[in-house]
Amino acid sequence: DATLPFALRQVMAKFPVTLYTASACDACEMGRALLQRRGIPFVERTATTNEDKEAWQRVVGGQEAPVMKIGAQVMRGFNASAWEETLDIAGYSRTSQLPPNYKAAAAQPLVEPKPIKAPVTAPEATPTPAPVDQRSNPGGIRF
Repeated sequence: DATLPFALRQVMAKFPVTLYTASACDACEMGRALLQRRGIPFVERTATTNEDKEAWQRVVGGQEAPVMKIGAQVMRGFNASAWEETLDIAGYSRTSQLPPNYKAAAAQPLVEPKPIKAPVTAPEATPTPAPVDQRSNPGGIRF
């Protein structure tokens, strides 16, 4: 995002942050609040459906929530001091550098929903052209 400060864009390019959350999770709320307070742009993926919950194990390697991924580093469970330290090491500022009008993207499901297929209907019958009387039209010309 070109509206973000250059230094923040540089850190984001090296160490993007993804927050994996579950519904009705107090620790997830605290993790989200920590990232928002520090002004860290992040992508939030949430598990709400059975498909999401099945994918959780494959994606984050455990059952804990929340999970924060910074670059390749995966942190399971919320531990404020450990999260702060890892964000510091990655190079994120302790104070927000986000512009005042910055709007974070809404949380997305862990598994993209499958598109709903439209019901299959029978094709409409095409009218059959009327036969051409070859006797009065030897060339078979039709209009």
